[in-house]
Amino acid sequence: MPPKKGEGPKQPPLIGRFGTSLKIGIVGLPNVGKVPAFLNVVDIAGLVKGAHAGQGLGNAFLSHISACDGIFHMTRAFEDEDIIHVEGNVDPVRDIEIIHEELRLKDEESLGPIIDKLEKTAVRGGDKKLKPEYDIMLKVKNWISEEKKHVRFYNDWNEKEIDVLNKYLFLTSKPMIYLVNLSEKDYIRKKNKWLIKIKEWVDAHDPGAMVIPVSGGLEAKLQDMTDEEKDKYCEEAKTQSWNISSQRDQTRLERGLKAPQAAGKIHTDFEKGFIMAEVMKFQDFKEEGTENAVKAAGKYRQLGRNYIVEDGDIIFFKFNTPNAPKAAKK
Repeated sequence: MPPKKGEGPKQPPLIGRFGTSLKIGIVGLPNVGKVPAFLNVVDIAGLVKGAHAGQGLGNAFLSHISACDGIFHMTRAFEDEDIIHVEGNVDPVRDIEIIHEELRLKDEESLGPIIDKLEKTAVRGGDKKLKPEYDIMLKVKNWISEEKKHVRFYNDWNEKEIDVLNKYLFLTSKPMIYLVNLSEKDYIRKKNKWLIKIKEWVDAHDPGAMVIPVSGGLEAKLQDMTDEEKDKYCEEAKTQSWNISSQRDQTRLERGLKAPQAAGKIHTDFEKGFIMAEVMKFQDFKEEGTENAVKAAGKYRQLGRNYIVEDGDIIFFKFNTPNAPKAAKK
C-alpha cells in the first residue's frame, strides 16, 4: 500500500540517555586529523582494523566510546606524505567502513555474555520477568550478527525494546556525525574528490546523518594568530574557521623519563616509532605568547632519544607509525 499523502520517510528512533549534559566522542583511524579534546568533546585515539579484538589499544578506546552519548566520526580526505596512513593510502569511504565494522563487531562480542546470562535466568531459571528482555536481545543479535547492521539503522524498535536498548547502550546505537578533514586548500575552495563519495555512502548507509567538512590544518594555523589576524586571514581567504579550540594533552610523568618513554605514556606508537622531541618551556611560551614567537626567540629545541624530560616541558613528539604499510607506488 502506498504511503498516505504528506507522509515522509520514517525517522529512526532515538536511543540513548536523555539529559541536559551530553558527551560526544571523536573517533576515526589514526592520523586522520582528529581534534584534541575540549570541554565535553572527548578525543578518542585512532582505532585500527581489529580493534574489537584488542589490536592497537582498541579495547580501551572502544570502552571510551561507551561513555559517550554520540560520535563525531572524523575521516581523512587530505594527502600528506609526512603523515602516514595506517592503511597505506587515503580512502575515507574505506576508513568509514572499517570504523563501522569495528563498532558492530564490538557490539556482537558484547552481546554474547548478555544473552548467556539472560538465558541462564530467563530460560533455564524460568524468570518470566526477564523473558521479554531475552527475546529482545535475540532480536538485537540477529540484526547485528546476521544482518550485520548497526542498532540505530533499525527504524521499528518499539518503546519496550528501546527501554531495553537504553539499558545496554550499544556502540552502534549512538548517533553519528561525519567530519571530513580536508586540506586547507580544499576547504577554502570547497572542493575535494572524496566529498561526493562520502555523502553518497552516508546517504545509502546512514540516511539523515550529517556530513561536515572541516580543516584541521587551517585550524592549527589559526591557533597562533590573534583574533584580528584570524579575521583578516579568513576574510582574505574567503573562508571561515570552524572555531575548534585545540589544546595539547597534559600528561603527568614520573621524574627521570627519557623522551621516548615519556612519549609512550601518551601512546605506545609514539615510543616505538620515536624520531625526536621538539621542546619548549612553559615559562618561555608564557613570556613569548605563541609557539612561533618561541621559535623566533631561539628557545624551541629539537632533541633526541637521550633527552630527559623536565618539569614544565611542552613537547611535540615526531614518530613513524610502527609496521605501517608502505604507500603504493604511483
